[in-house]
Amino acid sequence: MDYSKFNDDDFDLKKWVNGALQSEQNPNTLVMKLQLLMQEVNGSLEESTANLLSDIPRVVTEIQGLNNEAVLLRNQMNLVKSDISKVQEDTVESMSTVVQLDKIKDRMLVTEKKLKQADNWCVLNDQIDLLFEEQDLEGISEKLGEMRDALAGLVNLPDYSDRCDRLNNLSNRLEAILSPKLISTFNNDKSEEARLYYKIFSDMGRQGELYNYYHRTHKTNSQKQFNTLRTSGSVDTWLHQFYSSVLELFHAQLSWTSGIYKDHTSVVLSLITLCLDNNDIQHEISNFVSDSQTPVLALISLQDIMYRFANSLGAN
Repeated sequence: MDYSKFNDDDFDLKKWVNGALQSEQNPNTLVMKLQLLMQEVNGSLEESTANLLSDIPRVVTEIQGLNNEAVLLRNQMNLVKSDISKVQEDTVESMSTVVQLDKIKDRMLVTEKKLKQADNWCVLNDQIDLLFEEQDLEGISEKLGEMRDALAGLVNLPDYSDRCDRLNNLSNRLEAILSPKLISTFNNDKSEEARLYYKIFSDMGRQGELYNYYHRTHKTNSQKQFNTLRTSGSVDTWLHQFYSSVLELFHAQLSWTSGIYKDHTSVVLSLITLCLDNNDIQHEISNFVSDSQTPVLALISLQDIMYRFANSLGAN
């Protein structure tokens, strides 16, 4: 007999009884079987209930233990939170102290540096007079560079302007010694001396003055050559010769200065501009055109000379 139907959600008592009576003709026997099943079920139920009741104290005890552990964990978390807050407060205070100490350290280092620079200036100031007596030009320029570096950190000293004047006077003194040497060097294209003087003027921070000496020397030579050529014939003749000499100067100096000046191209181009910026040329050309019986042809001839010179110069 199938007793599992009693567990179905759609259990139909009438249908089950009819089905049971078909397999069991005696109703009394069927009733007896049901009573035995009920006793068995009741026994199982009582046993399960007894087991459940016996487990309840243990479960309650475990729940109470979990509750105690939760309370303990909460208290520990509160302690950790308190410790973290204290550490944060201590850290902020400590960081503030560290920052303040770092500022003090920086100020002390700056002060130490300025004191060393001031002392270094005094030492260099004494040394450079001896170098002038010995005419040690390269040593003088190096000391001037060191004095300039030392002076940069002494801006706030009361005698800063006096120190600047002292440095400028020393530089002028060295430049006066070098002036005739520079002219000789540039006139004779002495590369080694030129490199030395370039370094010296760079140490003094006077590269521009060196270029001025270079330009004036070659400008003077170019003017002398112009004065000689202008008496050798008509303008269209000597102008071509003069432009040829300028072009030759350009090529020669572009090659010579390449191993001396870092910006040698611009230095040489400035020289060529100075050589061509000659009021006497403009005056001679104006007179040549005015005196010519065919001024248009004269202008065309001069224009042709100038174009050829410009093309030759531009090709390089």
